[in-house]
Amino acid sequence: MLVLTICAYRKAGMGEDEFHRYMSEVHAPLVRDLLAKHGITRYSMAHNTTRTRSLVSQIQDAQFPYNNAYDIVTQIRFPSIDNYVSFRNDPFYTEKIMPDHDRFTEPEKVL
Repeated sequence: MLVLTICAYRKAGMGEDEFHRYMSEVHAPLVRDLLAKHGITRYSMAHNTTRTRSLVSQIQDAQFPYNNAYDIVTQIRFPSIDNYVSFRNDPFYTEKIMPDHDRFTEPEKVL
């Protein structure tokens, strides 16, 4: 099993609540069926809010020194690289999903 982990920051000027609502109610439903079509076995999002970021100081130490300010962590799991490649090459991805990324995130800030 392969896992792609993406840490992303919301687009400048987009409010925190608006971003998390968009990710859950618009973007996730947009990609769900296409992921399944290409054999992606799991798609998950962990929302990192102002509240959760403020809790990080309680667990920071020499081993975990960073307070990551990203807004969301997305994980995509798939059995073969071919699954993900076919997902990214699907015309629906290039026509609908890729342009949607520009609505909610800054591409140069995606890790």
